[in-house]
Amino acid sequence: MLGVERMSKAIRLSRLFNGQTGNTVLLPVDHGILGEVQGLEDPIEVLERLIPLGVDGVLMNNGIRLRSESLFYGRLAPSRILSSDTFYLEEGAMHHDLIAMPETALQAGCDCVKVLLFWNRPGSENMHNIRMISELVKEAERCQIPVMIEPLLYDPVPDAKTKIKALTDATRIAYELGADILKVVHPGEHEVLKQWVGKFKVPLVMLGGGLNGGVDDLIRLVDQAVKAGVRGVAIGRNVWQRPKEESERVMRMFTEVVHGRIS
Repeated sequence: MLGVERMSKAIRLSRLFNGQTGNTVLLPVDHGILGEVQGLEDPIEVLERLIPLGVDGVLMNNGIRLRSESLFYGRLAPSRILSSDTFYLEEGAMHHDLIAMPETALQAGCDCVKVLLFWNRPGSENMHNIRMISELVKEAERCQIPVMIEPLLYDPVPDAKTKIKALTDATRIAYELGADILKVVHPGEHEVLKQWVGKFKVPLVMLGGGLNGGVDDLIRLVDQAVKAGVRGVAIGRNVWQRPKEESERVMRMFTEVVHGRIS
């Protein structure tokens, strides 16, 4: 029985990655939990438009999951990753908590849950995040649902060296907490990213952050990351905040680069 339980989690994890290349193109549309977001006023329209262009999986909140279910019918439909948390700031303090548990993802047929790990915060907040994620990982293991952890820095850091050290610490902590997938920001140095791939023995996917730069620079960054061993991308705002034709071109290029069709 134990082997069957382990296999069920492995099967769900495998659904997030292309069977031929082992890589993935994930589309996050979960930003609206913080309020209205430019480019994501109609998440269903975004999904209808971009899913056919090579999306392997979608990160979403529970409300969008309920309203988009028909887009995920069929054997070749993308996987769904349920976002499990949200946060708010009040007078400098961060309130960060869970809003969806692994059991919800299991009952909904999702293949993974995702949670944020903010690290360079006051000690009490860091400890809250560690306890919260530990409980989520424990519950996800019971449900045999993989966990994607996204280590992030919220407060500014004084220089690039300090930022890299803080990001590396946060990524190590996410790994130690039991991440099955790490959704990481590019640390700013290609060699550091390669070191992460070597040290953290789970798939890494790269997030994109806010809309910035031109398409060519973005694609070049993704190409370098994949060549370093990153297993794909989870980029939302840098796609759907662009004009529609450009966003569709970016999504097609992600698919080509991540799955090795161009280099």
